[in-house]
Amino acid sequence: MKKKLMSAVCLVLLLSSVSFAATPFKLSLLGPITVPANQDVTGLAIGLIGSNVNTLQGVQLSWIYNVAENGAGVQASGIYNKVAGEFTGVQYAVVNIAGSVKGLQFGFYNQVRSMAGVQIGLININPKSSFLAFFPFINFQF
Repeated sequence: MKKKLMSAVCLVLLLSSVSFAATPFKLSLLGPITVPANQDVTGLAIGLIGSNVNTLQGVQLSWIYNVAENGAGVQASGIYNKVAGEFTGVQYAVVNIAGSVKGLQFGFYNQVRSMAGVQIGLININPKSSFLAFFPFINFQF
């Protein structure tokens, strides 16, 4: 009986120290106040006020802001989306900022360092654009 109990305790301790590569669901009040604490999301990240993730593979939604290091999927918020590195997919907010985008930015102010896609908004900035670095309403690069 003692051996079975010790085996069960060791198994629980071993499994509790395992960290998973990504979580399928993340709920945030603000960036650092999250359940679970894992910063990599493959699935859905919901921020009541804002959401911060390292890597996004899926959908990131919030009322105010979304921040990611890299990702693919959809970022949608009421005010602000930011991806520091590479992003493939759609950004939808009043302000969208990203390092490199393959896809669509839709908002009032859109800014990238490089892009393979389309920006739709009042202010669109893409310094490497084949059209113009700054152009209102629509800007693109393929």
